[in-house]
Amino acid sequence: MKIRVGFTFFVFYILSGFLGVFCANLPPGNLTVIWLPAGIALALLLKTGAKGLPWIFIGSYLINTPFLIKNYNMLDAVRPLLAGLFLAGADTLQGYLAFKIFKHLKLLNPFTSGREVLRFFFMVAFLPCASTTWILVVVLHLFGICHEHAAAHFFNRSAVLALADTLGISLALPIYFSCKGKGLRAILRTTDKKFYACLGLLLFFLFASNAWLGEVRFLIFPLLLYVVITMDLKAISVSLLITAFYSICATAMGYGPYVGESTLESYTTMVALLLCLFLAFMYTQGLLSELKKEQRLLEGKVLQRTRDLEQSNRRLNKTLEEVKTLSGILPICANCHKIRDDKGYWQRVESYLAKHSDAQFSHGLCPDCARKLYPDMFDDEDLE
Repeated sequence: MKIRVGFTFFVFYILSGFLGVFCANLPPGNLTVIWLPAGIALALLLKTGAKGLPWIFIGSYLINTPFLIKNYNMLDAVRPLLAGLFLAGADTLQGYLAFKIFKHLKLLNPFTSGREVLRFFFMVAFLPCASTTWILVVVLHLFGICHEHAAAHFFNRSAVLALADTLGISLALPIYFSCKGKGLRAILRTTDKKFYACLGLLLFFLFASNAWLGEVRFLIFPLLLYVVITMDLKAISVSLLITAFYSICATAMGYGPYVGESTLESYTTMVALLLCLFLAFMYTQGLLSELKKEQRLLEGKVLQRTRDLEQSNRRLNKTLEEVKTLSGILPICANCHKIRDDKGYWQRVESYLAKHSDAQFSHGLCPDCARKLYPDMFDDEDLE
């Protein structure tokens, strides 16, 4: 079972890696500004534990190595092969650090609370990426794959890779948690039909022609806000993922508000803004989830109070019915003074009153009965 799960994640890892490189890549070709495999690696480790580490290592090696080999001739292929091993080790280390931090923070679903969203973003998504992506740049420089050795270039490339990996974790994990434990049919069945309409509008606004609908693209922001407020985590995460890929592809082709003087500057600005967009919308979704949870708790308390009141009313009505019985006409025997109840049974007066009221009885003798029963023991003077 775990082998099948691992292989499934492995396939998604490979496909998402090549998709990111295809949309927007940086020299030497294996670096991209959206590294979804980072998020898929964390999801795999959350699903299978440390047994998923080999899948991550192999997947990273298969993605990175072909792009490294293109920069060398066949006689010098050993260096890119060794560099690919180090890069795969860095990606595996990054996933393992994110997994351990996630477990240490004891996060069940980090997208159900605004506070948990912030903890996830800075501790699970950003911190492991910032701690390991510089290793990728160092390896590329040590093996002579990157030829620019200026400190500013080193810092800028490390920064954009850290943001790219953070974006990958931030976009992939919400989808994992929204689809966790569900099959494809269950996912489609539980998807709000309004989401498909919003998805169509989103794609229309994004891919409309610049000639006549360029300004309308800004409507994607109120549309995304509507999705955040009215729909579930799955709809929000898919909408953000589509928006991110469109922004990356448009920037790579030189279109959009993120285009700067250099490619690296454009990508850095775009990824930073996408992360801000993710953080704002996911934080809002977390706050709304908390409000919905509190609303359900209040509704539960109100329901429980209503049940308690109904039970108290039933007890009160039953008591009132008994009081009415005592205040009505009681059939009593003229000889033995027993009382007939509603079921037709004759009971002694004290038994009937004890059953239908809170009265209690203590037995004694009146003077007349005392003289009658014990004439030798009582006389008139004793009873006066």
